[in-house]
Amino acid sequence: MMRKFKFLFVVALLTASFAFSGEFDDFEKSLMQNSEPSGSTDSTSSASSMDAFEQSLISESGTEMENIYQLREALLEAAKRGDTAQVSRGIEELEALKTEDMVPLVDVESQVLLIRQKMWPQLLQYEVKRYKNFYNDLVNEKARYAENDGLMLYIKKEISKFDTTSALLMQLESDIDKSSSLSESEKLELKILLLLNDAYRDDKVNERIARLSQMFLEKYPDHPDAKWIENSVAGSYFRRDFWDLWNKDRQEHREENIARNFYTGGLGFNLYFLSGGLAFGMDELYRSDLFEPEPPGIYLELYLQIKRFAISFELLPSGIEGVATYSLGLGFVAYDSRYLKVRPYIGLGMPAMILDAKQDGYLAMPGGDREYFQEGNNEMYAESFGFTLAANVDFKFLTTYLFSSSSNFFSMMLTGKFGITYMEFDDTIVKGSGVTPFFALGFGLLLW
Repeated sequence: MMRKFKFLFVVALLTASFAFSGEFDDFEKSLMQNSEPSGSTDSTSSASSMDAFEQSLISESGTEMENIYQLREALLEAAKRGDTAQVSRGIEELEALKTEDMVPLVDVESQVLLIRQKMWPQLLQYEVKRYKNFYNDLVNEKARYAENDGLMLYIKKEISKFDTTSALLMQLESDIDKSSSLSESEKLELKILLLLNDAYRDDKVNERIARLSQMFLEKYPDHPDAKWIENSVAGSYFRRDFWDLWNKDRQEHREENIARNFYTGGLGFNLYFLSGGLAFGMDELYRSDLFEPEPPGIYLELYLQIKRFAISFELLPSGIEGVATYSLGLGFVAYDSRYLKVRPYIGLGMPAMILDAKQDGYLAMPGGDREYFQEGNNEMYAESFGFTLAANVDFKFLTTYLFSSSSNFFSMMLTGKFGITYMEFDDTIVKGSGVTPFFALGFGLLLW
């Protein structure tokens, strides 16, 4: 029972094409019946098969089948002699006689003959042709097969010698590597095709098919069979893995997905490290003899974009040293592209100024009172009003998918802010109004 299981398993290994179609033809079924490789049972089976073969010759004498059986007998003799040239010619002659209604030689017979003769170049050509033409090689369900002859018995015996505990390629790889008749690209391609005999039954084989296919495509991108291997060999494996297929599709359509997200919205955060500007009309804003300003140093912005509109909360720079504006803005995305985004906006805010006292002292207050101040103490003055007209210009230098999403993205940006603010201060220490053109440069993050 174990020996019969061993034979059936190897037949399955050598008939990968039937793994695609899901059924065996009549000849393969006949190979799988009564196939003990040795002993009295083998002798009985051989005698029975030979009797059936002789009867078939009598009934088909002078017909096309008689010619086919003669060619099969000549092919068998060539294989026993080790005449590789005649084996190759014999296979070609029988293949040429194949029709939808007549099958003189099945794939497993050709494969076994070429493998046992170590005819690796011919085996590669045969495998490529077999897989490329699989769906075009039509055979009727009632087609006649050449069977029950000496060649069929020889194939049965050779099949029984294969090791069922390992993949077919594992048993042949050493000989293929040593072959001087194959180039490196041919050796790699033959290994890939032989692995298909065990595809979909062993995950390790599937992984190796993918690995060797990737290696073939990287080393030999201009090979005539490269596109076919990518689409029909490796592609069949990758399509079995939903995650790999989905991820590959996501990467292939990344630019299209990015383009679909323009003007759709997002959440952004900007930090500005470099700023500057000018001030008009506020030369006497505070007592510079008593106080000195302390600039915030870093300015920031958080904004939420919905479609083309954006609401922003920010700490703005100005053209006056030490003055920053806490502002609420409403913006509109005027331009959005793969790398550039322009967002003009208007903002209402509250300018603020932090002053450090240069020395201890008193400052006269309205009503005749005096206010004491101490050197080094900070005071913020925010009784003020500000109106800003500005624009953000963002350069998206890095855009990737957001986690596992195929429709949301994360971008890193070089960002610039350019604008003008009108501000008024009305406080005891800080008082005045004017216009301040300004700019700020920094980095930003955008989830969109």
